[in-house]
Order: sequence, then C-alpha cells, then structure tokens
Amino acid sequence: MKVISVRDLELYMRCPRAYKFKVINDAISQEKPLSLCKSITTKRVIFWMHENKFKLTKDDIGQQCSLIWDEELSDPRVNQQELQEVVIAEKLATKKTKGKPSISKREKLLESITVWCLNYHKIEKDTNVLHFNIPYECQIGDARFTGAIDLVRQNDDNTIEIVKLRTSSQAPALAFIERDISLTLASYASWKGNFFINDQGSDLQISIAQIPRAFYYHLPFLETYKRNAKNGKKGEVKGNPLIESSRSQEKLLDFEFEILQVVAGIEMNYFPMRIIQPCGCCLCAFRHQCESFVDSPTKVML
Repeated sequence: MKVISVRDLELYMRCPRAYKFKVINDAISQEKPLSLCKSITTKRVIFWMHENKFKLTKDDIGQQCSLIWDEELSDPRVNQQELQEVVIAEKLATKKTKGKPSISKREKLLESITVWCLNYHKIEKDTNVLHFNIPYECQIGDARFTGAIDLVRQNDDNTIEIVKLRTSSQAPALAFIERDISLTLASYASWKGNFFINDQGSDLQISIAQIPRAFYYHLPFLETYKRNAKNGKKGEVKGNPLIESSRSQEKLLDFEFEILQVVAGIEMNYFPMRIIQPCGCCLCAFRHQCESFVDSPTKVML
C-alpha cells in the first residue's frame, strides 16, 4: 500500500516536478525561507503553551519565542543577509523626541511572533483543546495518507473542531481555504480515519468518527492597533482569527475521487512542471535542480 504524507500531496498538486525531486530523487531544498521559520517558531511556541496548560508569564512566552526563533534561524539554509535588512529606518533624536534605532527584519519578525503568541495566550487559554500537533492517517482506495493537524478542540455540546494555524501576512480568501488540501484531509481523517496520541511512549490510536467543523486560525489578526483607526480602537486586535471553512459529507466524498486521480498520476510517474505562482518558479525550493528553470525575471516559462 502506498503511503503519502499530506505535505508531499500538497507539493505534487503545486508542481509534480518538485514532488519528483523531493520524494523520488530525495533532493534537499537549498533554502529555508523566513516565512517557514516564522511559521515553525509560532507553532512550536503555541504547542509549548498548550503543553504547559497556559500556566506561563509574559516573560516566559517572550523568552521562549526568542529561543525557538534563534534555533530556527541557525539553520545554514537561512539567508542571513535577508535577516539583516532594515525594515524600519533609524529615527534621529530631536529637541522634543528621543531617537529610535533602526529595526532589522529579524527583529521585526520576532516582534510579530511574540505579539501573536502573547495574545493567543490571553484569548485562547480557556478553550478546550483536546489535542495539539496530533498525527492522523486515513485510507482512500489503495493509498494511505498521513499528516498532522495543529489543534483538535471540543465544544460544550461535544462537537469537534479542527484548526490549522496560519502565519502568512495576507489573510486568505475563503475560496482558497475551501481548497486547502491539508484541512480537507484532516476533516476526512476525523470522519473515516484515525488519530494517534502518544501515551507513555506508545501511540494510542483513537477514532473521532464525525465530520468536524474546520477552521483557519489567522494569527496576524491577533496584532493590535497602535492608534485609533477606522476599523478599531487602539489596543484592540485587528480581527477574529478564526475563519470557518467546514467540509460537508458531499464534499468529502467528492474529495475521494479527486485524490485518487492525484495518486494515479504519481503511480504513472507523471511529473510535469506546473507553474501556479505569479512569480513563476522563483520561490520553488527545488528550482536549482530543475533543468527547465531559468533564473531570470524577464523570461517567462510556458
């Protein structure tokens, strides 16, 4: 039986050629983007908060954010020059105001991560989270799919919610969330698959056996207004981070057929190059292994 991880599945649907480099050729990406470092750091801190049942101080959270951020940035694949880029220029002192030093991208991103985690701690401390960063698996046809969902929550009426944490700067459109493969697969696993809980060193298999409500949790909405604005007052968070995009039974059944077409492509060694990003292949982690990649912003690949 073929086993496919949700990350590899997402990669194939973005570009089968990139899937071939990573999974078939076992290639290692040459770069680790700051957006990935930011996402991993934020999730690790949030999981740590849940592990400690939110019995933490503001200083504890700030120190943990800084510690994990430094760990992620120590990866040699991280572009250190990009980290040092100045995003807020130095403000010189005047007779009436004090000067302010310049702020680098490294410092600015850490500030954002810390704000998100502090406000998450304040807003979500009473939420009933059953599991966090929990692995799952499900079978569709002759293929088995594996992955992990960030949060599994339970409401007072015993209904289940699954939540995917998201740190991208731009809020996702609902149409994009509805096509999110990882949220769909996690919903399917909650309905027809299994989750695994680590219990004293061994994995305990559990079955939820219900279609959950599904959400994106857009962490940048936890940033606060620094001054009164049209959309909110100073000190208020910028929006509701929970964006619902639940899957119906009909959609999950359609998903079975859709995903089996993807599996068929993998089994037939169908690995064409597919360009779906506006910037072409420039952000692909495997572009330097690709013979078709042309590193030129003026040349469009067809």
